Amino acid sequence: MPSIGITGRVLGQSSIRVASTLDPAIKAAVPVRVEGANLYTPQLPFTSKGVTFSRNTDGSIHVAGTGTINWVALPISLKLAEGDYKATLSRKTGSSLTSKVSTDDQTNLWIFEEGEQTRHLTAGVYNILILTGDAGQTYDEDVTLDVHQIN
Repeated sequence: MPSIGITGRVLGQSSIRVASTLDPAIKAAVPVRVEGANLYTPQLPFTSKGVTFSRNTDGSIHVAGTGTINWVALPISLKLAEGDYKATLSRKTGSSLTSKVSTDDQTNLWIFEEGEQTRHLTAGVYNILILTGDAGQTYDEDVTLDVHQIN
């Protein structure tokens, strides 16, 4: 079956109209949602406090080691425009990692575990992190964090 690639220009809900070239009476509108690119793009590999974060060939992040402190983080800092954002944390293996999106003063705090969540964020500089748990815990896990602006 042939496939096509489409790049959206405006974030949000839209539709794609398709029609048969053989029979113009056959046509449909397919609803789609245009999202921005993944905003969580940490520089890897990264090692901190006994834990190493590295990129797997499938794009997921491998977390390995034993944390010497509580809450070892793989952080990035981004300036975000006001809008709605979707974050998805997918654990391929393991179950002890969480994620956090927040401003430095914690006024916009968004902590989540596995799954998909959406939030409206005001404009500002945000820290986006994958977090480990308690000191002394050993990790050998694979995780994916996707953060997208959706409108």
